[in-house]
Amino acid sequence: MSLYGATILTPYSHYWLEALNRLIPLAQKTNKFPWLVASVVLDQTIAFPPSIVMYMSARGLVDGMSTSEIREKVKNTFWSAYINGVQLWGTAQLFNFYFIPLEHRVVFLSVVSLVWNTFLAVRASAKTKRSSTHEQ
Repeated sequence: MSLYGATILTPYSHYWLEALNRLIPLAQKTNKFPWLVASVVLDQTIAFPPSIVMYMSARGLVDGMSTSEIREKVKNTFWSAYINGVQLWGTAQLFNFYFIPLEHRVVFLSVVSLVWNTFLAVRASAKTKRSSTHEQ
């Protein structure tokens, strides 16, 4: 999963944050709050959902799942992951967009991502253990 973070998620985050900053240059705004909220809403509705699908897909491939199994897992767990994720990432992005300079935002997101990916891995592992316990 480290390879996923280095080759997929980090570049995705980098280019997304640059594009968002071009769309809403917060540093140039005098009344930042409405623009800050708009930035977080855009981030959570445009960039976050694909990142969940990318993570679940990469995790499924690492776990040896077929594409149909991955598709089913995404279908069954996406909304739960999204709702939990918005709570973490929305708060993190508020902090990130307001306090962290653009050139350091991906680094901040990488630290938060460590927490998020640990949550997802524990969650996926617990569900796998529960389902294998029920099958026995």
